[in-house]
Amino acid sequence: MIRLKLKSIAVTKGWDFVAARRDYANLYQAAQLVNDTIEGVGVDKSVLILDPVKFSRINSGEVTYSGSFMVLTRSDLKKTYEEKWILYIDPLTDYLKTNLPAALQCEFDVLTWQCIEVVNELDLNGDGYAVTFVLKSYE
Repeated sequence: MIRLKLKSIAVTKGWDFVAARRDYANLYQAAQLVNDTIEGVGVDKSVLILDPVKFSRINSGEVTYSGSFMVLTRSDLKKTYEEKWILYIDPLTDYLKTNLPAALQCEFDVLTWQCIEVVNELDLNGDGYAVTFVLKSYE
């Protein structure tokens, strides 16, 4: 349920989407990096990488989902931290702080939502945010 919602949001934003354990996602992104280089796609490509989501049934009608994901933009290692902040991290801030949780509230109660900036993540040297969440749905 949450996987499909986040994939839909990623596609709408023009981001790639990967749902996998972090070690697998890292390998996937390394392969994509090679393919993208061959096809001429350079830096500034974003991806939402969703880690496996844990769910728990609270009672017969409520389910909580907890997990994490990263929104990363492939960047140039030669850029300074300040340049990465301006180009790749700051543009995501308002969207991840306000718009994305609001989009999820149509189907979930957002119980917790925490974001932390990340730099040079995974083999794609991605810059952006890591987000942890706990959501509740009524089924």
